[in-house]
Amino acid sequence: MDKLTFRELRDLVAAATPAEAAKIVLRAGWKEAAALIFEHPDPDAVMAALPAEDAYLLIKQVGERDALYLFEAASSAQVQAMFDFECWNKDRLEKKTSRHWFEVLMETSDEVFLRNVREMDRIFLSLFFKKYIGIERFEDMIDWNPAGAKDTYIPPDRRHLLTYHGDETTVRFIHEFTQRIFRLDMPFYYELIEMLYWETFNNLEEEAYQERAGRMADRGFPDNFAAVEVFTVVNPEKFKPSRKAFPAGAASGEFADAARSRYLQLYEHHDSFLRRLVTADFPGRDEVLTEIIAVANMVSVAERVSVADLDKVRDIVGATNAYLNIGLEYLSDAQPDQGVRVLRERKLLDVYKIGRSLVVELGRRARAIRPTATLKDRAGKEAFDDRPAASVVHHGAVEERAAVARRKRRRGAFPEPGRGARRVGAAGPVGAGGQNPRRRLRAEPRSGGTRPDARA
Repeated sequence: MDKLTFRELRDLVAAATPAEAAKIVLRAGWKEAAALIFEHPDPDAVMAALPAEDAYLLIKQVGERDALYLFEAASSAQVQAMFDFECWNKDRLEKKTSRHWFEVLMETSDEVFLRNVREMDRIFLSLFFKKYIGIERFEDMIDWNPAGAKDTYIPPDRRHLLTYHGDETTVRFIHEFTQRIFRLDMPFYYELIEMLYWETFNNLEEEAYQERAGRMADRGFPDNFAAVEVFTVVNPEKFKPSRKAFPAGAASGEFADAARSRYLQLYEHHDSFLRRLVTADFPGRDEVLTEIIAVANMVSVAERVSVADLDKVRDIVGATNAYLNIGLEYLSDAQPDQGVRVLRERKLLDVYKIGRSLVVELGRRARAIRPTATLKDRAGKEAFDDRPAASVVHHGAVEERAAVARRKRRRGAFPEPGRGARRVGAAGPVGAGGQNPRRRLRAEPRSGGTRPDARA
């Protein structure tokens, strides 16, 4: 596909179904991809066929405001994914970035604006406005002096008093955004007002975070608190990787298909034992590829690397491959048949832990002997490299360490038949999309009325 000219790609896209056209688009460069989408008779269908992560990356690489035409063609689910990827720092909503994306949404047509606002996670939408709007009911107020009020607004129903928070530019934007909702869908506007009145900020943030965590899990990204498991250091000689509930089969779904395509086509892979195995054909290969990228996603979340930072993501994928390769060679004694068995039957997160632990141990030993072995710079002065151990240890030394460890494990990588495997480590399949956690808020109603069902 890389050898085809833009004209040839354009002809292929024009004659393909939306799903096939989306696959062609994913293999093109970012600028070409943006143009190719609109060479199809139904560009909205092609855009909707892109996985949410790829739609987000496409718009980020082109530029949010330069790619406004792509943003308008995106589905509501893809737009929600863009907010999910951009607007959170661990379990806290980022005010600056979330406002930026709402400003992008504000620049769209009325039809696109209203569709995305209506179909956006209602809790998330309410949380954003809760940061900027305080709401009171006049029936609850003992005294109110309009002469001393600042940055306030009384909606036409004359029941609520809205107080805006922020600088002049922020207040103007929030007011214009909510007034646009009022103009396009008045019942929805008052539903939002009621929700802001009844819900507390902390409850909204916790609920919005849980909803977002469920959606991100469906895309193959765990939350930050689960992702830090990748930093677990184990004893490779005693730790046995957990068995998968079922041997690797045929993985399917939006995340699985996109993950395999992205892993094999977008990332550079140096020749290694792991690379030679996954480029060959064996039963369950697709699910193994999906699991590898799921481990890389865990590392990127734990390292707090944005998926839009492609250079850092490539580094993460490269490091994940390296650790998996070391762990795989250690467990399989570098035998291809045994290596395939490990890939199919053992959780790759545990294989990653073993590979990383071997490097960490080697780095610890290197630091212990470093004072007796100094380095000389060009001027003849003593110089020490203070980079992390994993980045300064020569690959040959790592391979030697793995070879020594393998010789100690000649008894075999797996328990003898009938003895079973000791389960240690994480439970559940790596990278599996968990069920979206949902629970209802139980905020106590304030005096002066009963709480309406804001989510009806």
